Amino acid sequence: MKHLAVLAAIVVAALGWAGSALAGTPDGIAGPWADYVISSNQGCAFVPPDMTTCATVPPQRSNPSSALGPAESPAGPNQNIPEGSFFSLGFTDPSKGTAQITLEFDNAICNVPGQDLAVDLFEITQEPYPAETVNVFVSADNVNYVFAGTVTKDGTVGMPASVPVANFVRLVDATNRQLFVNTPIIADGYDVDGVRAISTTRCPGGDTGKLEVCKSSANGMSGRTFMFSLNGGTPFSVKGGRCTGAITANSGANRLVELPSSPPTDVTNISTRPSSRLIIADLPNRTAVVFVVPGSTAANETMVTFTNAPAAGRRVT
Repeated sequence: MKHLAVLAAIVVAALGWAGSALAGTPDGIAGPWADYVISSNQGCAFVPPDMTTCATVPPQRSNPSSALGPAESPAGPNQNIPEGSFFSLGFTDPSKGTAQITLEFDNAICNVPGQDLAVDLFEITQEPYPAETVNVFVSADNVNYVFAGTVTKDGTVGMPASVPVANFVRLVDATNRQLFVNTPIIADGYDVDGVRAISTTRCPGGDTGKLEVCKSSANGMSGRTFMFSLNGGTPFSVKGGRCTGAITANSGANRLVELPSSPPTDVTNISTRPSSRLIIADLPNRTAVVFVVPGSTAANETMVTFTNAPAAGRRVT
């Protein structure tokens, strides 16, 4: 296993091996590994020696959540890789489009000046096996992505100078399918076991901003107390029809969870002002991931509003 050290801040682990799908476990804001799948588009698989007919990647390699959390695969020659511990990107092909996955980190990935190792990528492959390659992009806002580098098997990419802090990593398969003509097993591009940020401490300069949490009074929620947690921290309360006022939050992505209420309610809508700062609205899990602008104040804060309704089959009295 080789490690290439270039200015760095993320670790990508990958596999060239088969197994049954098993979702990874996010490690939250205190941990360095990817926590959430924003999107994925799995490309083609090919059955050697025919590398022209697009096939479907086997289902046991097709759970994007297997790319989350700590890499399960052991270090070393990788002869005993755990089953179901990776997601295969597949090969980019016109029939299925760009093979890629976009991951979100609850922790910020910092571009620390003077740090020689900030993003370390490593692939875990049961050798011998042809080289699998991935292009790595990083983003602070899930809108503007900047190319960080290319990794073939094990390797390292650097945080671009234009991205001081990121919460998103996009991996795009760039594997040469012709290298797999003589392999004995199905070929399915770069296999992602985990993605880890190395520099995850509070980023220097503009590492916080302002966030405000509001609870709609609609559907009989006026005056009722609801509890929230921000990035897994100590719960705080917001009454229906009220807001918290500006609170300090990490710059970049922040995970806001509304805790179960009594009497039970369902979260029916989550919105932000400005609307572009809503990254994820996961209503069943009462969760929002929102973007906080570095250095923002109460004048240009991110305002998040949760709207609830009585739980299915219940009435508000």
